[in-house]
This record gives sequence, C-alpha cells and structure tokens, in this order.
Amino acid sequence: MKIKAWIKAFRLRTLPLALAIIFAGTSISIVSLHVGQSYTGPQTVLWKLPDPNIFILTLVTTLFLQILSNLANDYGDFTKGTDSKDRVGPERALQSGGITKKEMFRAILLFSAMSFVSGMGLLFYVFGTENPRTLLTFV
Repeated sequence: MKIKAWIKAFRLRTLPLALAIIFAGTSISIVSLHVGQSYTGPQTVLWKLPDPNIFILTLVTTLFLQILSNLANDYGDFTKGTDSKDRVGPERALQSGGITKKEMFRAILLFSAMSFVSGMGLLFYVFGTENPRTLLTFV
C-alpha cells in the first residue's frame, strides 16, 4: 500500500527533533519577554506569550522542510546508488520499490512549494510590507 511507503519516506521519527528547536526557541522568547521585570508576588505573574500565529506558521514550515529534506535524501541516495540492495540500515522508499522515482520527484516538488508558501507566509506575517528591505533580506 502506498500510504505506508509514503509514511516511511517521510521518516516521521526525525520530526520531533526538527520541532524541538521551535519549542526551544519559543521557550526562550517567552523567558526573554520577562527578563528585567520585577517580581512583586504571584498575582503579578501574567506571562506574555509570543504570537501564536508565528508559532504555528513556524511549526508548519519546519515540518514541511524536514519532510522535504528526508524525501530529497532518499531520492539523492537512490540516484547516486548509495541506497542499493546492499545498503546497511533501514530500507528506504525508492530502494524498496514502494515509491517510484517519478512519484518521489513530484513529492519533492510538492513539499518544495508547500515549504516556500508556508515560509513566505511566515515572513509576510512577521514583517508585513512596511519594511521591504528586512523582508527581502530574509527571502
């Protein structure tokens, strides 16, 4: 069944590590919002939180980029011959024949487009069009 082959190709076990950096960065930003504030008692501790839309867009972009990286790695290793029948380690999607080269290439294009749209959406949300120089720097 193709669904199992695609799930295997996405390498879901790599996603928590990719997401961990977003959670770490968000945690640091929450703490940095409160550095230098004086503590006068429990009633004054109202945590300021970063914009949840930025957090969600960052998570989505990170997931798309990690999956794209995994697919491109599978495609590249298969094309170079690294993932042959003699490969040691987990079986890869193209190596096993579960996904064709053409299907994998299309998935790489799809995740490239989704990563681009998500990343650009994040940049436009954060910077808007008021400061085009900063926006272009990140692009």
